[in-house]
Amino acid sequence: TIRGSGQGVDLVRIFNNSLVRIADCIIERGGQGMFVSNMCQVNVLRSTFQDNVSNGIRVSANSLLSLGTVSGDTVATVVQRNGGHGVQVDENAMAQIYGKTVLKDNGGAGLNLTGGRARLCCNEGQRQLLNNRAGIELTGGTVHIDGPAIIKDHVGGGINAFGAAVAISGPVVIEGNKTFGILLLGSSATIGQGQTIRSNGSGAMSHGGIAAARTSNLRLTSSQVVNNNGQGIYVGENSMAFLSGNTITGNSAEGVRVW
Repeated sequence: TIRGSGQGVDLVRIFNNSLVRIADCIIERGGQGMFVSNMCQVNVLRSTFQDNVSNGIRVSANSLLSLGTVSGDTVATVVQRNGGHGVQVDENAMAQIYGKTVLKDNGGAGLNLTGGRARLCCNEGQRQLLNNRAGIELTGGTVHIDGPAIIKDHVGGGINAFGAAVAISGPVVIEGNKTFGILLLGSSATIGQGQTIRSNGSGAMSHGGIAAARTSNLRLTSSQVVNNNGQGIYVGENSMAFLSGNTITGNSAEGVRVW
C-alpha cells in the first residue's frame, strides 16, 4: 500500500522512457494517484487507485498505460472515488483497459481523453464504468470499445465526444445515464454488432439515447436503442446518420428526430 495524507502530491510518478509493472497494490489518498509521462510504458495488474484528491491516474506525453490483462485476472484493477477523473489520457498518450477493470464513483469522468487514445478490450471479463460524473469524455481523442463492457449511471452522460472519434463493437451496454447515452458534437461514431443503448435521459428535450450534432457523423448498425427517456436518436445541425438493422422502440419522445 502507498498512502498519502491527502495533499497535492503524486504518490507514484514515472517519467522518461521508463518501463514499469505494478501488481497487487493499493495507491490511495494522494494529490494524484499516479502520473506517467514522457514515453513510458506502465502495466497495472490487480491494483486499486482510490480516494485521491485529483485524478486516480494521469498518462501523458506519448506514454502507454495498460490496466488489467487481455487474458483475464481473477482480481479486477479498480480506479474509484477520486476527486478528478478516474483515468486521464492526454498529449498523444494511450490507455489500454483490459479484462475486469472497473472505473467508478469518480468526481470527473471515469475515462477522460484530451488529445489521447484509448482501447477497451476484449472478450475476457467485462470493462465497467459506473457512477462517475461522465463515463467517457473525449476532446480531440479517439476511443475504441470492444465488448463486453457496461457504461452506466453517470450524471453527465455515458459517452461525450467533442471533435473526437468513437468506435464500438459489441456487446456493450450503455444505460441509466442522466443526459445522453452517447453525445457527439463535431465527432464521428461507428457503432455496431449488438450494442444496447437504453434507459438514458431525464426526459428533457435535449436528452435521450444518442445525439449527433454540429456536423457529426453517426453510423449505427445491428443495435438496440430502447426505453430512453427522451428521443431515441437525434440528428441535427448539419450532421449525418446511417442507420441499418436496428431496433428503436419504447423511447418517450421520437424514435428518430432529424432537425
